[in-house]
Amino acid sequence: MKILEDEGFCTSCGAYGEYKYGDDDYSLLVKNLVNYKKYKDIFIYECPNCGFISTDITNEEGVLFGGEKNTYEYKQVYNYAYLKGLDKDLYERHSENVPANMYEAYAQVLIKSGDYEKLIRVLFRCIELKLMMAKMYRRSQDELSGEEENDDEYDELDMLIKESIEINRKQIDYYYGFVTSKNVYLKLIYIENLVALGKRAEASMLFDQMCRKMTISKDLKDYMFTVLGD
Repeated sequence: MKILEDEGFCTSCGAYGEYKYGDDDYSLLVKNLVNYKKYKDIFIYECPNCGFISTDITNEEGVLFGGEKNTYEYKQVYNYAYLKGLDKDLYERHSENVPANMYEAYAQVLIKSGDYEKLIRVLFRCIELKLMMAKMYRRSQDELSGEEENDDEYDELDMLIKESIEINRKQIDYYYGFVTSKNVYLKLIYIENLVALGKRAEASMLFDQMCRKMTISKDLKDYMFTVLGD
């Protein structure tokens, strides 16, 4: 993913200014680990004027779905409401520096637009960021070593993050069936998600079928074997 800068109008609010957008640079011809990582590394940007989030705030999404940012569901996930404020009460407030909320808010737009392939990529990236955030809070808990006597709050926060990740994984599992044309990398995301949902046998069977039908580079195969536990 290349991050580029340009000037233009946000199609949600009409404000003109500089903005950033992601340019997909993965290859579907060379099916290797580098290209798979590029596919998963999807970039989003928030309009500094109105708060609309997109991979490109100048595209037609803002015209068609800009109002989604005003919905209850969008605001709830954007504000990490499901974490009950614990993420902001505890040491170092890591959630303020982890944009999982932005990805999850943008997912609401993609559900509305019906762009299910991009939705799955965004949800998978959201999960990766939530896992990173959970790790950061656990590290802070270990550093404090009970000094503030709030281990129960850290444990509850960890549970809430895990519950939200489980919801995202079930969303990927559900919306995958709505994608009419599935490329190799989307299939691999789905397989990784199946493993995380405890469906390792099904995931292994699907990956074996893929390897019989197409040529996948050794580094990507090795990565997937690690995910599958083979």
